Amino acid sequence: MISISLTEPGIARALERSLALLLALALCSAPGGARAQAAPDAAAEAEAAFWRVSVPVADQSADARRGAEREAFARLLVRVTGREAVLAMPALRAPLRAPQRYYTASGYERRDVRARRDDPEDRPWLLVIEFDAGAVTALLAGENVPVWTTRRPEFVVWVLAEDEQGQRRLVGAEEPIGALILERAQRRGLEVFLPSLDLTDLATFPMADAWAGFGDAISRASRRYGSENVLTLRLYPD
Repeated sequence: MISISLTEPGIARALERSLALLLALALCSAPGGARAQAAPDAAAEAEAAFWRVSVPVADQSADARRGAEREAFARLLVRVTGREAVLAMPALRAPLRAPQRYYTASGYERRDVRARRDDPEDRPWLLVIEFDAGAVTALLAGENVPVWTTRRPEFVVWVLAEDEQGQRRLVGAEEPIGALILERAQRRGLEVFLPSLDLTDLATFPMADAWAGFGDAISRASRRYGSENVLTLRLYPD
């Protein structure tokens, strides 16, 4: 189990460092894993989903499509390698300008109402692109860039926040910091989820022990989620 403390200012940058650490630990634990082997159909869908990227667009124009294709390919490269720095590699500049060489299918879907409501630009469409695993892997292998297998361990993330009065609480996935954690983790291809924070969690979570960093207490609270991989983030006010 990992425990990381973050302060409120610069939370996004601190979170990126935390996820980079989580990525390294996930790489170490990837061959094993606490979950049972997925059924063939589920494994095939997970594999397909890994190479699928959806990008919101304002319309279906050629200009909007070109920008979305490039953004989708950039997201995929970060997901496959686990590193944002891959986008700065000189050898990948040309492929990033011509992403159509690396996907096999694409199409548009209507965004759901909630996604549009949370989007300041209110973009009504998603461009969904199915990338070619073989072509992308060959591209990266040609530049000696390691590609991370899609078999990744799952992490449950407990986010503990303390306010200026010293009151502590659990942060849920619906809150801005919870949504940010999930978005940044997804960008890196990490399988991360936050607890549901239902009545059982709220009644039994050992806040004092968790804040003090006692791993056994947090591990017990995490068992109901079926994951032995746990990340705890403690947020302090400035």
